[in-house]
Amino acid sequence: LFRFSHNNLRITRILKCLGEMGYEHYQVHLVKFFLTETLARETLPNVKRSALDYFLFTIRSKHKRRELVHYAWQHFKPRGSFVWGPHNKLMKYRPRSAKSQLHQKAEDKQETLGKKCDDSVEKDQNQSVEEEQKAVEKEQKDVDAADLQPKMNDEDVKEKISECVLKGGDGEEEKEASFIQQEDKDLTSETEEVQGTAENDCTKESKKRKLDANMADGNEGGPLKSPTDIENISRNLGECAI
Repeated sequence: LFRFSHNNLRITRILKCLGEMGYEHYQVHLVKFFLTETLARETLPNVKRSALDYFLFTIRSKHKRRELVHYAWQHFKPRGSFVWGPHNKLMKYRPRSAKSQLHQKAEDKQETLGKKCDDSVEKDQNQSVEEEQKAVEKEQKDVDAADLQPKMNDEDVKEKISECVLKGGDGEEEKEASFIQQEDKDLTSETEEVQGTAENDCTKESKKRKLDANMADGNEGGPLKSPTDIENISRNLGECAI
C-alpha cells in the first residue's frame, strides 16, 4: 500500500461488499483505520486520496459517515483545503458521546423488541382468525351433510303412521283383510276356469259340426269313404275323435 496503489480498488470493493452483506460495523473500523494511517500518522500517503474519495463514502450509515468526515477534517492539513464537507457545518458538528451512543443502542434494542412483540401479536391474531375460519368451514360442512340426507315428505310420514296404526291394531282386522283377499283370489280363479271350459266347449262343438257337414256331403255325393279318408279328415279337423 505504501509503494503501489493498484490494491486501492480492491479495498473499495471489500468495503462495499461488507455493506451489502450486512457487516456495516466493520466498514466504520476499516475506514477509520485508513484515515488514521493517512492523515494522522501519515504512514500511507499513497492511500490518502482513495481513502477520502472512495473509502469514506462507502459507509452506509449517514451518522457514522458524518463522524468520519468530521474526523478526517480535524486531521487534514491544511483545513482550508478540505473539500469533502461544508466547513460551516463541520465546525458546528459535535460527535456523539459514549453515553449518547449507548442510549441510541438501547433505543435500537427497544425498537427491535417492539417489532418482535408486534410480530408475535400479529401471529396470534392470524392464528385466531385461521381457527375461526376453520370452525366456520366445519359448521358449513356439517350443514351441507345434513342437507344431503334424504328428507321425508309429509305423505311418507302419513303412510308410516298409518302402517304403524294398522300394525298396532287388533288382529281381527288383519284376519278380515286377509280373508277378503283370499276370497277375491278364489273368485278370479273360478272365473278363469269357467272361461277356459267355455272356450274348449265352443271349439269342440265347431269341430263336430264341421265333421258332420263333411260326412253329410260324402253320403249325398257318393259311396262311403274309406277309413283312410276318414283319418285324413280327422287330421284336418284338428285330430278330433269321431
